Amino acid sequence: MDYAEGNRQHWLTCRFDAGATIIALTTEGSNLSGSSLYLLKRFYLDTPDAEADDPASH
Repeated sequence: MDYAEGNRQHWLTCRFDAGATIIALTTEGSNLSGSSLYLLKRFYLDTPDAEADDPASH
């Protein structure tokens, strides 16, 4: 496996409420803090750019 080229596998676990709202995100053993999750949602996930980049919408 070539780590210098960025070929290392990564994982991400998302937790959602009863609807489609993401309420927690964990990656490689660390949890995204509440403020970081808020910023991710506010400045990317809840934007038209994120909706346009969503592979499920294509």
